[in-house]
Amino acid sequence: MRLKHRKPVTFLSEEELYNLLEPHFGHKDKGEYFIGMGVGPGWSDIILDLHEVLVEENPEYVIHQVKEKFGTLRFYTGGMTDLGWSVITEAEHASAVTCEECGRPGKLRDNNYWIRTLCDYDTRVDAINRHLWNIRKGGLKFFFRHYFAIRRLRRKRKESAEK
Repeated sequence: MRLKHRKPVTFLSEEELYNLLEPHFGHKDKGEYFIGMGVGPGWSDIILDLHEVLVEENPEYVIHQVKEKFGTLRFYTGGMTDLGWSVITEAEHASAVTCEECGRPGKLRDNNYWIRTLCDYDTRVDAINRHLWNIRKGGLKFFFRHYFAIRRLRRKRKESAEK
């Protein structure tokens, strides 16, 4: 079981964005490469705006990879003009204040496992999902460890209250 994040406030779904960018993905036939695309739906508008500016600048530009790294967007392309690089940098900075899951204003968050840019709501959902994952991964062993720890704590409190 997993809680869903909020519905994104973006114009495009992940599938629509992928289909829009696909003609610019690198192809082996042309001696290029495309590693993949792995970002949350909240950054779709940032990527769409970036793509439109890059197409104006260079209609034949090539996308090698689109991903999240250290909580911000990374958009790797082939050769690009100075204007193209500056627009990519602006988009990466914009992603640092935009929730990756829903597109609302967010902050960089470090949850000891991964640095992500999330709003307050999606930060809580992310924490609950991590907890649910730990329960599922640990199964009954995890449950009983916590169950007996809570029982010991209650017993100690009861004994100290009786004294």
